Amino acid sequence: MVGGGVKFSVSPYSLLQQVLHKLLDDPYTADKALSQGIQDWHKLIADARIEAVKIIVNDAAWQSSYLVLSQHQGQAGDKLETIRISVLEAMADLEDAENIDNAIATIDKVNLRVGSKKNWQDDGLKIVRNALKTLRENVRRVSSQGLLDLQLGNADEQLKLIIPALTQAYQQVTDYLSRLKLQNKVLTFSDLEIYALQALNSVRVQNYYQQRWQVFLVDEFQDTNPTQAKLLNTLTSQAELTIVGDIKQSIYGFRRADIRVFQQFRDRILHNGGKEVILSTSFRTHQALINSFNQIFAPLLKENHQDLTAFRQSPPIAGERDEVFNYLQVLTIGDSFTPEGEEKPPKPSKAQRKRVEAFNLAERIKQMLDNKTPVFDKETSITHPILPKDIAILTRTWQPLDIYSEALSAVGIPVAPGRGGNLLAT
Repeated sequence: MVGGGVKFSVSPYSLLQQVLHKLLDDPYTADKALSQGIQDWHKLIADARIEAVKIIVNDAAWQSSYLVLSQHQGQAGDKLETIRISVLEAMADLEDAENIDNAIATIDKVNLRVGSKKNWQDDGLKIVRNALKTLRENVRRVSSQGLLDLQLGNADEQLKLIIPALTQAYQQVTDYLSRLKLQNKVLTFSDLEIYALQALNSVRVQNYYQQRWQVFLVDEFQDTNPTQAKLLNTLTSQAELTIVGDIKQSIYGFRRADIRVFQQFRDRILHNGGKEVILSTSFRTHQALINSFNQIFAPLLKENHQDLTAFRQSPPIAGERDEVFNYLQVLTIGDSFTPEGEEKPPKPSKAQRKRVEAFNLAERIKQMLDNKTPVFDKETSITHPILPKDIAILTRTWQPLDIYSEALSAVGIPVAPGRGGNLLAT
């Protein structure tokens, strides 16, 4: 029992505890989810699918793709011409919210490697291919969010049995925590969001802030969560909005961040006549290193990859220093090769691999210092031989810094811990 009321016959305590932690982390979404009755689930799925279709159809590229496909026609029998016709039919179905699954599959499976140039006037083949590619990428981007594939399954049937107990437990816990926070006069980060939303339910409050703030700029928007999205939607309904973000940096789930929020606001801005500006110039790194980054990340990020360019080119360095200046290596520490017939040695532990990494890194830094590797000084816009103060080791946590410090000291490089988990050579 929880608070004398919840039974665990259909919901084990360990499972209930785990789910409650998740719900309490995001009370806005939790309240919305638990307020939906089981009888509403089929309707919610249908509504979510229609909303996903609206996102596709309302994308800025949709209309331009439709015009291109309507205005260019290949000769009958050409394979790309057959695809063009089927895609136009699929687009009509999506605009009418009919045959959604078949329409999505038709566009998603478009083959751009077919068609003969002789069957198309002028550059028609290339133009149609580009339009189909843009359309396919848009459909795949929305499909990746999962809304088009929603359906009830066995897990939902089990959830039907758990929800009554879960709802009761959640209400009891939130009531208890609310009293406790009131007694201690404290609020959590989630409380600040929820109470701000409650305040904005007042038309008077909405009018006040809509008059006070008429232009919004939000940075790092890929880290926005649904609660903050609701806040921003209310505040910017009559305002000018600019968002800055990069979906490739949405890797931390910071405070329940949801990348779909970024995509929804992007689509909203474009649908309302806004513009998308791609920021692809790096002011930190020279072109030679940027070229290496592009080569490494293109196959890893796939459709999310965008090539970068450098604001500054590599300073001219003669001879062997060209290779040293463009120094970039990716190292892996794992199992060693074992000849056939020999017993494989035990796999090194994480601590052992960390020490190998640290001492390998220390040796490489010492080599750079001994070779007087040239580095760029942004204050003087010239290069100079590398100094210990030019070197920093960045880590996700403080834990490995002692090992790095030991390894650097062993080869005669003084170190000093910096803020935020950085190790600075002095």
